[in-house]
Amino acid sequence: MRTIATLQEAVYGVREYNRLEGHDRSVIAVSFSPDGKLIASAGDDRTVRIWQRNGKAIATFSYCRERGNTAQNPLRTRRSSLERKFQS
Repeated sequence: MRTIATLQEAVYGVREYNRLEGHDRSVIAVSFSPDGKLIASAGDDRTVRIWQRNGKAIATFSYCRERGNTAQNPLRTRRSSLERKFQS
């Protein structure tokens, strides 16, 4: 019974602070900036979005997957260009 209570707390006791709304399809990857101030999300809608921690979208980039590589993480391939653009 203790296991069930712990699972229920984990599932139902979660509080949502900020919802990142903007992708038209499923989100496939999420990454935080090294300083924790920005969030990058990649979606099946072929966009990478940059967010502030408060949930405000600050940039959107389009990307194309390489043919035959459905598991490619667009955040990994775009990371260096995004880091240059958003360095403080």
